[in-house]
Amino acid sequence: MDRGFDFLKHKYYEVFLPNLFVQLSDKIGTVLDVIVIGFLIGSLQLSALNAVSPFILISAIIYSLYGHGGSLLAIKAKSDLDSEKANEIFTLSIVGCVLSSLMYMLLIFIFADPLLHILNIPESIFDASKTYLLIITNFFTLNTYIKVLAYFLKSDGRAKLTLNSVIIANILNLVLDFLLFHLLGQNIASIAWALVIGYLASAIYISKYYFEKDTNFKLVSLTRFTYKQLNQFRITALRATPELIGRVFLAIKTTVLVYLCVTYLGPPGLLAFLTYDNVETLVYLFVSGVIKTASPFITLFYNEQDYPSVEYMTKLSTKHILIFIIALSTLFVIYPEILLVLFNITGINEQMIVSLAVRITSVGLIGRCVSMIIADYAQAISASRISAMINLLREGILPFAFILIFIPLFGGMGIWFTLSLSDILPVFVYLIIVLYQKKKFSTLKNSALMIPESVSFHWTGRRGNFEEMDEDMRESNQKIIENIKYVFDDDYLIITGALEDIAKNIFTVDKSMSEIDISIIINNGFLVLRLIYDGDDYNPFENSELLKNDNIKNLNKFNHDFDYYNMFNMNFSYVKIFND
Repeated sequence: MDRGFDFLKHKYYEVFLPNLFVQLSDKIGTVLDVIVIGFLIGSLQLSALNAVSPFILISAIIYSLYGHGGSLLAIKAKSDLDSEKANEIFTLSIVGCVLSSLMYMLLIFIFADPLLHILNIPESIFDASKTYLLIITNFFTLNTYIKVLAYFLKSDGRAKLTLNSVIIANILNLVLDFLLFHLLGQNIASIAWALVIGYLASAIYISKYYFEKDTNFKLVSLTRFTYKQLNQFRITALRATPELIGRVFLAIKTTVLVYLCVTYLGPPGLLAFLTYDNVETLVYLFVSGVIKTASPFITLFYNEQDYPSVEYMTKLSTKHILIFIIALSTLFVIYPEILLVLFNITGINEQMIVSLAVRITSVGLIGRCVSMIIADYAQAISASRISAMINLLREGILPFAFILIFIPLFGGMGIWFTLSLSDILPVFVYLIIVLYQKKKFSTLKNSALMIPESVSFHWTGRRGNFEEMDEDMRESNQKIIENIKYVFDDDYLIITGALEDIAKNIFTVDKSMSEIDISIIINNGFLVLRLIYDGDDYNPFENSELLKNDNIKNLNKFNHDFDYYNMFNMNFSYVKIFND
């Protein structure tokens, strides 16, 4: 008897494409603006857009805290079968996101001039930079709200809805770019307003779902919360989201590098950094889509001690990332001219600086992707210290250390060496941690993935041979049977019989279903039978005929619970049996 992962692979691909766009919705819009401005207005105006980069990264801190952090906390609450807590987390995430975004928006409007002066923005592009920033600030708020909702929508199996919202936003953005460019004036402001209007339409579209549908997470009354509770939730979400450390330092690092580019290389340096930022975006577009697709599943299955599913999802997502990034990095190292044409960079001096920057930083992109995988995986399994350390090294400690070393040696060119080495070295630090764990913790089944040993058995029950499940299970894994017998003596026959009847009932109700993923997980003093199956919501324990079954009725001799929930449009049914 074997276990297939078709159920997990299917869900992975189902949500991958929407995540690919949603995770980079802020970047997609600004990349489109870069291309349009480059061709309609000229490459000099592209430098003005780079002044906005630090502000975009700060807005990302907000949606990571309330979207990624909040959704992982809500998923854990769901897997613990605490729907009320999950709904409270969802509500606090939305409220926190909106309030924080509005406060951030207000601060930018008040302090735009001094902030741009801190970045040392040249007078030649200062007005254009300020104009674009003040308009695009409205986009920050809308995009943050959309992305927080998108994190939670994944659990409803509504991946296409989030994909549609981003498609709507960016199609409108692109169409309005050309329309407003001619109606409002051939300037950077018309391009910025097109982006804002596109994302306003997207925010309205995605919000309708929560007013019209019965969703996995529901808004609860705000009257039950105090400011103290909101603040406490913010702290809890922060602890669950160590990637925020990386995002905070990424914003600081970007601010410093923008300043250094202006100071040492002038507007061509800003243009080179803008090109690097968009190359990194192309990478992050794919890598973040893969990582954010995999991490909620990893969190869920790690919490349920289903470590084979954790390994499968991690290896599948890592393979896809490495294939993509190795090919893309090689392409840009050999042919940086592709980007010169894409962004319409024509000046000889600009071309030389941009080409060199792209070649050097592309070497480090592989390391950046691997360190991102490591940090996000560690966050997903609640190894917050390791995740925080990798993020802090990549975005904080190493860049600032290398700036002190390379800028005096190479001037402006030292910026590109700093970026490349800062991306590579954290991977070697993690390898040292793995070797240490392997030596110190002999109980780890997989030290690289920090997976402990567990007493569990997983297989796939198929419609065609399900009747032989009981016999096959005994033959294929006698150790599990012995463990069940050790806890429950000869009553193990009741347990396996009940499991078989539950699975048969599920197959009977849904004739289109061909497989059920089945697990037996043994803990101290209790045993969990878990069945995962795709399709529409179906709770077998609400079926009165099944509950009259002899094997199910025989479970009454044990202290037991029946539980059910739906997550990622997958049904999770549990029988938890206690050995009192």
